[in-house]
Amino acid sequence: MAEELVNVGNAGGGTSATRSHPRVFVYSLPRALPNGVILRDDAQCEKLLFDKIGAINCLFGDEFKVDLTNSLVHDLRNSTLTLHKVDQFSLGRIMYARLLASPWRVFDPKQADLFFVPIWTADTWANSSTCPSALDINILLPFMRDPKSARRHIMLNPRVAHEHDVCPSWHGDPRPLKSTLVPFATKFALEDRSCCPSVKGNNVHSVPYPSFASGLDLRTKERLRALTNPRLVRPLLVMGAFGIHGAGAATRTIVKAQCREKGTPDCMFMDLPIQQHHGTLAFSAATYERLVSLMLNATFCLEPNGDTPSRKGIIDAIVFGCIPVLFLPAQLKLWPWHLPDWSTFSVLLDPHSDNAVTQLRKIPPAKVALLRQQVARLARGLSYEIHDDMGDVVERSLINAWKLNDGPLFSHVPPPSSFAGQQPNLKAGAAGTGVVSKPMTTKDSLRSSPLLPFAGVLQHVPSVFSTSRSLVIILFVSILCSLMVVAWARPKGLKLWATRREHFEVSYVIIK
Repeated sequence: MAEELVNVGNAGGGTSATRSHPRVFVYSLPRALPNGVILRDDAQCEKLLFDKIGAINCLFGDEFKVDLTNSLVHDLRNSTLTLHKVDQFSLGRIMYARLLASPWRVFDPKQADLFFVPIWTADTWANSSTCPSALDINILLPFMRDPKSARRHIMLNPRVAHEHDVCPSWHGDPRPLKSTLVPFATKFALEDRSCCPSVKGNNVHSVPYPSFASGLDLRTKERLRALTNPRLVRPLLVMGAFGIHGAGAATRTIVKAQCREKGTPDCMFMDLPIQQHHGTLAFSAATYERLVSLMLNATFCLEPNGDTPSRKGIIDAIVFGCIPVLFLPAQLKLWPWHLPDWSTFSVLLDPHSDNAVTQLRKIPPAKVALLRQQVARLARGLSYEIHDDMGDVVERSLINAWKLNDGPLFSHVPPPSSFAGQQPNLKAGAAGTGVVSKPMTTKDSLRSSPLLPFAGVLQHVPSVFSTSRSLVIILFVSILCSLMVVAWARPKGLKLWATRREHFEVSYVIIK
């Protein structure tokens, strides 16, 4: 898998061939502030500079194998399918790694269409004691000057952006404007307000969960595409895999009982008890293998809501060619940038009217065939890739954010479907290929980027000095200005000294 990893660096990003894509400036921020406040709580992958295999496994999860002995594709029997245990809340570190090594990245902020801000909480209970303040963030983002420029800044939350998922600055009152501009930023999260009123903040746009189809090499992707061919006759009608918890516990209990009542080959259910490690799901390799096998062999996948309307299983079902079966109307509003018309590839049922499996059995075969074809078409755009120009979730999300901000030439941006099936450019040495340019601080970003002689996923070495240096400079300038004011005022009778309160007021006025 490592040899399939291709990283790219392009300091300019301004050729006509790339102007159909936004140019993205990535802020070079430390993992934590000098005072110990964490900016990214899942930055463990950023240490793996030269270990390509280790970096991929860190970003997308450890590998596990699915036995294909009984595969519906005869050519793949007696072989295995190697996938990753993709964490449902790994959005932040995956997108950050992609952008650090992307040909869409620029190092001159004047060339940028969008600005990516690597600040989020994935595994930490977010509150005022664990989060950076609005003042901290304002100092770190010198190119966020007003509401318009703030909209061009991309911030994200790897979770669903509900209470305690996001920091107070994420959804704070934008008045007065000088206090913080973060509420005006464009934000990515797993859910948005169109589906889920509990989502915090404005300008939040939902992006799909990282799925089992993410982080794969090209050979594995071709195998998966063969296994999800909609013409294959799947032996199992319905499968379900979930635990009983959250707001959807009652629905899950009913659907689980209905599935077990029918039994195989109509329906097979798999219990998924909540097993967590550092805030993320942690199942055994055998559990993952059985889960994937069931999805690859079923026509319909039961996806009742749990704690919130969304769940990673919906995206996993689609990338494995299984028609998602929904039980909450709000689920039809999930991820509109990526899945705009759910009626063409999913089924919404009321488990109280009749057995869910019985309702699915009554769907005409012709309609089922159309649903499966659409599922296969959409699956190609629901992965997080290790290559660029594949039309994955990262690229589609950035293009849509660019459109929101009236990016240059945005009327010429090709639709996301035009990326489907494209192969990455593997020619070494060409623009947008095999070399990663060194991430830079704000000061260095105006210079051209030196090329490094390796192609690891991550090369970002954050510098705490960039933040502390800014604070020192601000303090020095404020003191200097204060002394100038005092010197100017002395002939008019002011004392040579000032009280502590007077010094504070002068410094505050000048800084403001």
